[in-house]
Amino acid sequence: GKSSLSAFIALRAALAGYRVAIFSLEMLATSVVKRMVSSLAEIDSLVLSRGCVPVARAEEYRAAVGQMRSLEHRLMIDDSSKTLDEIHRAATRMSIEGGLDLIVVDYLQLAAPRTGENRVGQVTIAAETLKEMAMRLNAAVLAPSQLSRQADGVRPQLCHLRESGAIEHTASLVLLLDVQQNRRWVNAIIAKNRNGTSETVSLDWDRSLMRYLEEHHQGSGGSEMPWQNRGAA
Repeated sequence: GKSSLSAFIALRAALAGYRVAIFSLEMLATSVVKRMVSSLAEIDSLVLSRGCVPVARAEEYRAAVGQMRSLEHRLMIDDSSKTLDEIHRAATRMSIEGGLDLIVVDYLQLAAPRTGENRVGQVTIAAETLKEMAMRLNAAVLAPSQLSRQADGVRPQLCHLRESGAIEHTASLVLLLDVQQNRRWVNAIIAKNRNGTSETVSLDWDRSLMRYLEEHHQGSGGSEMPWQNRGAA
């Protein structure tokens, strides 16, 4: 769920008026857009992937497509920048053109350079480079990360971040996802928060719609998970 949550946060941030860039290293930009349309229109993403729009949801589909078009200058999705240098150049250009509030790099291990370093060293370089970019561009950087196999079947911890303790050291905020057995809800564990407290928030997860909602018992009727303040990396 790391990619779907990061895309959900990016979409909600753009809808709230923030300028957002997504660097998708694993999925095509068109696939990311389809997921977002699915979320906005409340149409199963598998149905949309087959090119089908239920007649009963046609109006909602048209409205969702219109919303995405209206975000053209606030939500940029780049699937061509693959290296850290390319991501930095593209993000710098976007920042100069209109500013950036949030940069999503999906995901960290794919951005790591294939240098002579061992894998831990490569991921460390990626984490530190993204942190420097966040500070230089005065934007939050959200970089989903894989967990090690040791996290399978157990509550994830900081030590489970895959291939680099530098992630824990470098990041301002670390959010770990603990997907429950029924796959209908997740525990979002704020394992590190340099500017606040650590806590766990239970979220309803509608996987087919790429939507995350706070569970009803934790709020007044449930609310969509907010995008956190800038400064995290």
